[in-house]
Amino acid sequence: MQYFVPFLFALILTVLGSFAVLRFFPKLGLMDRPHLYGLKRRPIPYPAGIVIWLVFTICVLYFAEMRESVYGLLSAGTLIMVVSFADDRLRLPPWLRFFVQILAAGILIYFKVGVTHITIPGSEVLDLTTWKIPLLGGYFTVWSDLLTIFLVILFTNSMNWLDGSPGLPSGISFIASGILFLLAMRPDLHAIDQTQFALLAVILAGACLGFAFFDFPKPKFLIGDTGSMFLGFTLGALAIISGGKLATTFLILGIPLVDAVLVITNRILHGKKPWKGDLSHLHHRLMRAGFTPRQTALVVYVWALVFGLVALFLHTNGKAIALLILASSIVFLEIFLAYRKK
Repeated sequence: MQYFVPFLFALILTVLGSFAVLRFFPKLGLMDRPHLYGLKRRPIPYPAGIVIWLVFTICVLYFAEMRESVYGLLSAGTLIMVVSFADDRLRLPPWLRFFVQILAAGILIYFKVGVTHITIPGSEVLDLTTWKIPLLGGYFTVWSDLLTIFLVILFTNSMNWLDGSPGLPSGISFIASGILFLLAMRPDLHAIDQTQFALLAVILAGACLGFAFFDFPKPKFLIGDTGSMFLGFTLGALAIISGGKLATTFLILGIPLVDAVLVITNRILHGKKPWKGDLSHLHHRLMRAGFTPRQTALVVYVWALVFGLVALFLHTNGKAIALLILASSIVFLEIFLAYRKK
């Protein structure tokens, strides 16, 4: 019950908040602009993702123990949400969004949330805290802090880029947070107490499931960068806070992560700006190949669920092999879709 009640509370609050969005966003002028993208449909409420941030924040403040890591998560997550909400309405420059993501990662680091070590398959644990540089009365732990910043930026933007088809960010985030919660409930895998992490994960899962009822194609509103950026950041931060679920999170979010790497590489090779949006992501390719938005969402859900469930029963070496299989399968699918297009 200590987890079911927060989950149900987050689910119900999100459903109520979603109904409020449908009722009040049109009156406030918070609607999308389909004509800018050549879409011939009526505008729908946007960005509704603020509901996920609001529900997650309320539930964490009510149910969770307020430790340093929780303060850091809520503070940095709120910063991401505010700037992303402004971007949804005003179209902020890419450099500003990138700077804010670095700042959000810095807030996590300030509250002692960071990757302190990594386990290399077939080797010992690699300590990332050995190189420290004095900075502002404290220390900049070079490898640990740089990796933390990189992961925050990677997870945040990968989930945002997944938001090219309705239902993907909320559905994948529900699967990811649910799998992370189940993993936290396995006492044989952890040397430290996972109660706090499990609570954060199950709250996020409840909020995402409640939102997905309205977000799944055909959507009644759009999540916007406000929601997708917040979800990507929060999942990345949770993976770091947990102290050992980065490989699992990489497996669950393998599609957006690998797709992001492939798309960025392709843009650079073709002389384009890496941050300049286009329609070359995997979900765009699937829809051009004949999949409907609903079918595209289901394909990505199943993919994430399969590899997430596999991660529940694997240790470090097994997860490394699964990551290679996942990356190879996505690359193969990308090649197949490119061949199909030709």
